[in-house]
Amino acid sequence: MENFFWLDVFFIFFLGAIFGSFLNVLAAELEPLVFFNREERIKKKIKSFWKRINRRSRCPHCAHKLREGELVPIFSWLFLGGRCKKCGKKISPGYFLVEFFSGLTFLGFAYHFYSLKGSELNLFNWWEFYFFVPIISSLILIFLFDLKHKIIPDLIILPTIIYSLFYIAFDFNSLTFDFSHWLDDIWRSILFALPFFALWLVSKGRAMGFADWKLIFLLSLFLDGTMENLLFVFGAFWLGAFYAIPALIFGRSKLKTEVPFGPFIILSFFIVYFFHLSYGDFINIFMV
Repeated sequence: MENFFWLDVFFIFFLGAIFGSFLNVLAAELEPLVFFNREERIKKKIKSFWKRINRRSRCPHCAHKLREGELVPIFSWLFLGGRCKKCGKKISPGYFLVEFFSGLTFLGFAYHFYSLKGSELNLFNWWEFYFFVPIISSLILIFLFDLKHKIIPDLIILPTIIYSLFYIAFDFNSLTFDFSHWLDDIWRSILFALPFFALWLVSKGRAMGFADWKLIFLLSLFLDGTMENLLFVFGAFWLGAFYAIPALIFGRSKLKTEVPFGPFIILSFFIVYFFHLSYGDFINIFMV
């Protein structure tokens, strides 16, 4: 990280933590939009989405409105010992963990752009990263929502796919759209996602969720080559197995227990994308 200054590292990590804090709130406030139609929301007297997110954060126990010093991502939770300043009750470490890992995720993607572009990041490279931020944020949001509710809403993934299709076609050096390889990228992603759509169709949703193949299509857009995509897909199944098998052995879940696959797909993508895994890595991991 020779020229990747520590000030940049802190800025990007803290930017990610800020986004993580907001995405935590967003994941909770999206629930009524996903699970209730308009008439049901009116009947249950649920406030509009914009009113729910445009308010001060509160303690989940005593409804104490958090002040500025209690709203600093990561640091506020640490300095307060994971407790509400007013009532003293414990605040879930989930808030801290989401903020921390969101910071690491932003930092990982920023360093990925840095390593690909050489020792110096110019203005266009930074813009390329900043325009990637909505995609990173959507992946974190999908991770949180699927982990909690075992569902990936079209409300999140479809706009992300549309945005990503424009993103991969844009050349940030010439500031123009380049569609020369665009269709090739789309067809490659369709080919990798198609077997998982077929798996969902044949199993009638028992083996895989309907949105999982859409997530695989989305993430395949950003991977180069067959081996990276294979490693990404196989990695997701391996990560899922590492979670599911011990859970079955120790009785934390049963054979019919639904396991969210989206988080494992995203984790596998992060690993392959960050570490530039290649054919040799594929052979070492899966063939030895």
